[in-house]
Amino acid sequence: MKTRITLYAGDRTELDIRFQKVIQKVKGNRSEFIKRAVVEYCRIEEEQSEIEELRRRVEELERMIAEKKG
Repeated sequence: MKTRITLYAGDRTELDIRFQKVIQKVKGNRSEFIKRAVVEYCRIEEEQSEIEELRRRVEELERMIAEKKG
């Protein structure tokens, strides 16, 4: 389940405040830092999707086994 956070221009949410603290400490090219962070986030999200799909398959197989035993 994905959490959606609505951000508005000028709105200082906790997420925005934490982001500002992190980005202030970044030395060098900030856009490269952000790009790497987004790529890593997408990689993790993709892995989670694959894990969830495998979990669903396992549950389906367990149900099929239980029905055959039942």
